[in-house]
Amino acid sequence: MASAGRAVFFPGLLRESGYYTTNNSKTDYNTARPDKRRGIDAAWDVSGGKATYNNGKRKPGQPFFAVFNQASVHMVRVRSFTLEGRREFEGLPLDEIFVPPFLPDLLEVRSDIALHQEGINEVDQWVKQFLDDLEARGLKEETIVFFFSDHGGVQPREKAFPYITGFRVPMIVWVPEKWRDRVGLPMGEASDRLIGFEDLAPTVLSLAGVKAPDYMQGHDMLGPDAEPKKP
Repeated sequence: MASAGRAVFFPGLLRESGYYTTNNSKTDYNTARPDKRRGIDAAWDVSGGKATYNNGKRKPGQPFFAVFNQASVHMVRVRSFTLEGRREFEGLPLDEIFVPPFLPDLLEVRSDIALHQEGINEVDQWVKQFLDDLEARGLKEETIVFFFSDHGGVQPREKAFPYITGFRVPMIVWVPEKWRDRVGLPMGEASDRLIGFEDLAPTVLSLAGVKAPDYMQGHDMLGPDAEPKKP
């Protein structure tokens, strides 16, 4: 987002409010502004492959905003392999794989879907490591967790295609009991509320008690007074 001729990244607003901010480690922010570097530097206390909220520079009790990226289900997973010499997938028999009706039901397609599903299973274990770490550090009941993908799957008609299979992404939010008064949606249930990535910044700022700038696009999607986005 931009204001008064400068690039502004919303983690920088959290940082100004006392948060320890880290990014591990994706930085393709889709901007070519000459002040992009200054915006990135202002956004993060640490950004890179080793960035973590566990950094010793975070003060005791200091709130944190930490981003972690994982590429197990990136499209490169499928396009980097052929069937020749491909191993079997444990627990994913090809004859039980669901093939969407817009794809041909071929062995090669079933194998690619299984390979993608294996990556999803790896992501599950990756997320569990963070949840276990938060619990071990006594932070689980203090931390709101967002889990989401940045695009649909890796087959034709998915990523980079203008269909729901390319646009629709998983979004799971964990809110501990302590902070549930800041959320207006029922807990433990799926919601059909329409949201977009532009809503993440104002939502996080609202949860943190930081006022979103007037020029910011998007709206708080979780607060008690949040209004559903119109289709």
